[in-house]
Amino acid sequence: MLASGQEAFSAEKSGLLKTGLAVSSAVTVDDSGARHRGQNGYVTVVSGPTFAWFGSADNKSRIGFLTHLHDGQPSYALNDIALRHLQKQGLKAALVERLQTNLFAGDDWAAYLNRLGICDERHRRIATEAGLLGGLVAKGIHPMLAIVSDGAGGSSTSWSTASAGCIPSAWYTS
Repeated sequence: MLASGQEAFSAEKSGLLKTGLAVSSAVTVDDSGARHRGQNGYVTVVSGPTFAWFGSADNKSRIGFLTHLHDGQPSYALNDIALRHLQKQGLKAALVERLQTNLFAGDDWAAYLNRLGICDERHRRIATEAGLLGGLVAKGIHPMLAIVSDGAGGSSTSWSTASAGCIPSAWYTS
C-alpha cells in the first residue's frame, strides 16, 4: 500500500537533494545501520541549514555514499577532480594514463573498465570513486563543497576539501 503512488514524493525528494547540494557551501552527513529480517541496512542523512535528505542502501561504502549524492542516478566524468582522486589514492600511473587517454563515452561504466583491462577490485573501486566524484562536479556540485561528519570509526562520510576539492579522505572501506 505504501509502495504505490509515490512518484510525486520521489520527484520532490530528488529535487530536494539536488537543490540542497547546489545552494549549500557546507552540508553535514551521518549514517546509521540496523538489521531487519536478518539483513543489514543503512540510512544516510545529508542536511544543510534549509534541507534534510535521507537515503537507504544495503551497504555502506564510498561508492554507495557517492551514489547517494547522485540521488541514485550516477554519472561518471574523468575531470581534474577525478584525476586528483586517482593520484591521491595511489592508482598506478599506467592505469591513470589509460583512463586519461581512453575517455568514457557515457555508456556502461563497468564495461568501460573492462575494455580498459581494469579488473583488479581495488583499481576498479578507485576508478569508480573518481568517476563518480567527477560526475558530481560535472553536474554542478561545487568542488569545494564542505562535507562534515562526526568522523566516527566506520563512517562512510568523512571528507577533506583541503587541497584537492571535494575529495574523500577517510571513509569506511569494507
